[in-house]
Amino acid sequence: MDARPPRISGKPLENQTFSLADIPSTHQPAGVVCFGHGGWSASATRLTLGGKAHMQPATTHAVRDLRIGQPLDHDLFDRHGVLLLRGGTVITQRFVDALLARGISEVSSSSVPTPAETDPVEPASPPQADTPISRAAKQAWNHVPRNTPDDLTAYALTGRERPPLTRLSAEHFEDAAAAAERHVRDALDRWAQLGPDLAGGRVDNAGPAAAMLDGLLPAIAADVDLSSVMLRFRGYTTAPILRHGVRCAVMSMHLARQVGYAPDRVVDAGLVGLLADLGMTRVPQHLLDAPRTLTPNEWMEVKRHPAYSADTLEHVQGLRPDIATAVLQHHERLDGSGYPSGRSGFYTHPLAKLVAVADTYAAVADDRAHRQARSAHHAVRAVLDGVKANRLDRDAGKVLLETVTLFPVGTVVTLSDDTRAVVVRTIDDHPDRPLLQLVDERGELTRRKIDLSVRDELKVVKVHDPEPVKLAA
Repeated sequence: MDARPPRISGKPLENQTFSLADIPSTHQPAGVVCFGHGGWSASATRLTLGGKAHMQPATTHAVRDLRIGQPLDHDLFDRHGVLLLRGGTVITQRFVDALLARGISEVSSSSVPTPAETDPVEPASPPQADTPISRAAKQAWNHVPRNTPDDLTAYALTGRERPPLTRLSAEHFEDAAAAAERHVRDALDRWAQLGPDLAGGRVDNAGPAAAMLDGLLPAIAADVDLSSVMLRFRGYTTAPILRHGVRCAVMSMHLARQVGYAPDRVVDAGLVGLLADLGMTRVPQHLLDAPRTLTPNEWMEVKRHPAYSADTLEHVQGLRPDIATAVLQHHERLDGSGYPSGRSGFYTHPLAKLVAVADTYAAVADDRAHRQARSAHHAVRAVLDGVKANRLDRDAGKVLLETVTLFPVGTVVTLSDDTRAVVVRTIDDHPDRPLLQLVDERGELTRRKIDLSVRDELKVVKVHDPEPVKLAA
């Protein structure tokens, strides 16, 4: 959870247009899994000297000639320049078999220059001895993944079939929305008790948390708009850190399901979102409550919370290793500007990339000590800004725009004819043209509705932030 929200563009709404074309394409060849120091990615790499790409004299090896059990004395690349294995890593039979199964018969000791705009950023060194995190967190900082390519595809953000967008009928949606809000409030009450117990080491099993999230899945799956409904709560009595965890979990599961994850992996995504900020309980409370910009030293302490969270999970049973890795990396950014280690997307787990999008959305649309919540529309725009700046993952951002849309359910807007309305449904294939319900002069909903997807003459000219509420203690 960021102490300060991402920058949101200050351009007037009427001067902005949004579409999937606004999201820049990645510079990574899809479907190629490569191994790297401290993480993995589907990416090309190049050697640069003085900012320019250069060719290295290449030594080519037949895959079948690689010596099992021997450490590499140099990096290995495929013929496209895609990093396969870091120097110093021990070659295993599983690695050789995986390459052969994918038709890779030769590997090279040199990368091939590619037209990428940025090079992979090497992870920073692990924290020194005085950094208060555990041995497990330090190992996760720079570990070489043991996963095979087949294991990694379980969390890939591309190359899988996405489910169709589910839509309930109008008569059923209202009842489903009310039930979904009840379910998420029950989850908030349960997490208010379970979260502190996990953070304090009084509970050492993730089973109850996973069961809690599994109970939210039916609502998330029933209708594409129900996730937005479930995140409309504000001013709830749950502590902000715990409240944010539930919000981030809901959006992480929404994105994971829409990407096409299997149900158990959808819950994994929810667990990362739920547990990622448990380490905030070890950050001094006066920093979290500060209604001002933090000093550099104070901000450094806040930036330790992913490592604190990973430290906490060392003693929690029932979690796949990917979950702790993604928790540690959920504030890393594609361009290497994130924390705690400044990894680039090249070295970041895909589950961490997905949760980073959910975390950004949830943070902007929630209340903080130093600011009131922004609208869900501004939260989507914050994600798009992050994607355009090469900080957040394009594929996860695209799913957010296509399913949550630019004007999520509950957004209050003013139209070009000066009428005020609330978004009551999103429209497939029209992320910026929702179904609206008009509001009268007293601020009460009327029965009149407008479908902007068939009313081209009307435009949204203003989005209203939620009314201020008193923060829970």
